[in-house]
Amino acid sequence: MALGGERKAGHRRPALRRGIGLGNITSDGFPELIAVDNHLGSAYRVHTLDISIGLPLTGWPVAQTNWPEGLPTIVDVNNDGFQGVCFVTNGGELFALSGDGSVIAGYPKMMSGPSISGVSAGDIDGDGFYELVAATWDGFVYAWDTDGSVAADRCDWPMRGVMPETLASIVEREAPA
Repeated sequence: MALGGERKAGHRRPALRRGIGLGNITSDGFPELIAVDNHLGSAYRVHTLDISIGLPLTGWPVAQTNWPEGLPTIVDVNNDGFQGVCFVTNGGELFALSGDGSVIAGYPKMMSGPSISGVSAGDIDGDGFYELVAATWDGFVYAWDTDGSVAADRCDWPMRGVMPETLASIVEREAPA
């Protein structure tokens, strides 16, 4: 599918109902668009698009056994200086993927049941490091410490109050002609 939304011959349109994120997971100074999708009766995937060149990153999309839920959260969880892609699944897993699509060491984290909350990141205990928080259908809320230090000069995703139309205009503006 082209960025403008028109279909290309032979391509199915992904169902991007689960969420999109924007972050600099390659640390090249340009944002990547991250999307989780679901094709009913098909594989579930996490996609990236380098909007500076209009192409997926090498190693992506990443297929998942379980359905990714909620918005992807883009945050450095292992203090390597690169933002990772974090998301939860309906299989009760919390994944963190690196910029090349590989699973970050120590992930996935397991929960007692499916999650539909998505995952949030923040320094909830004031120690200067991110915690990841997710909830399950059966009423449990999980919080995990990470090694990722909070950086005042970096913006992690999601950014509340950003309308999808605004994000679409950023993609169109940054995409190559």
